[in-house]
Amino acid sequence: MTNTVYCEKLKKDAEALDFAPYPGELGQKILNHISKEAWQQWLAHQTML
Repeated sequence: MTNTVYCEKLKKDAEALDFAPYPGELGQKILNHISKEAWQQWLAHQTML
């Protein structure tokens, strides 16, 4: 069974990240509040920046 989180970006329950993308408090906040789908959107967006 996959873990789910309420994604603050997508405003819905979605599949959680497998691990914190950054160390420390920021990484834990992302892990607990951002979904895999939203994180992939961010990675694509930051590449454009």
